[in-house]
Amino acid sequence: MFSDISRIEVDDKDDIIIMDAKEGCIKIFDKNGKFIRRFGEKGQGPGEIQSFGRMSLSNNLITINDVSNHRFSYYDKNGECIRQIPTGKFRPPDTLADTKGNLYGGVLSFEDRIFTKLMKFDQDFSPLLTITSFEMPKQVPPAILMERIYFKVRRDDSLVWGRTSKYELNILNNDGSTPLLTAAFLCRSKIVEALLDKGADKNIRNLSSKTALETVSGPFEDVKGIYDSIGKGLAPLGLELDYDRIKMTRPKIAEMLR
Repeated sequence: MFSDISRIEVDDKDDIIIMDAKEGCIKIFDKNGKFIRRFGEKGQGPGEIQSFGRMSLSNNLITINDVSNHRFSYYDKNGECIRQIPTGKFRPPDTLADTKGNLYGGVLSFEDRIFTKLMKFDQDFSPLLTITSFEMPKQVPPAILMERIYFKVRRDDSLVWGRTSKYELNILNNDGSTPLLTAAFLCRSKIVEALLDKGADKNIRNLSSKTALETVSGPFEDVKGIYDSIGKGLAPLGLELDYDRIKMTRPKIAEMLR
């Protein structure tokens, strides 16, 4: 029945979707294990798959990163190819999509030095921002010892990622904010201090490509509209922002983050 189970996903109807990399196909079963169908033709033509990279679900579509064909493909559960996107010069071996069509991929960047990066792309694979990166050692270790970034896009479009060298997970909500970014922007100094004491990464950028420090470094008037928007969301809960406290505390938060 299976030759090489490399990925398993479960959709919102509890159907089980399995990638069999050796046979080069996708197999679908219902929640009771009853076989429904299989699809996948090996090749380089439209809708065909040359090599199976990572599989995931996005808006109940099956996504497959076809590493050899340098493209990212969407299929429905009947096996019809809905869309194929060339991965361009980045060609990440590991790619996931969120519900808005944005793409996330881990890439190697060969500049004057070699960097491993976790990047966000738009639906046409144009880069939007680098979420995190680290420099590779000049003497590249064996593959089994090489530091990697692992990541997962959850159904609410939040992103969870971590590096193999650190025993920690980073979580970005669907607007790209980590707990540190949120606490810093809302000027919760005790929370910022606690997160920094626990080693929270100050260099992670939100979807506006700003670090926690950069969100509190500029004039208050430049970001007042964002606070106003947050305040409107809090109003139905009977809560409100203390603008005087925020304006007074922003320089202190910035100093803590430097």
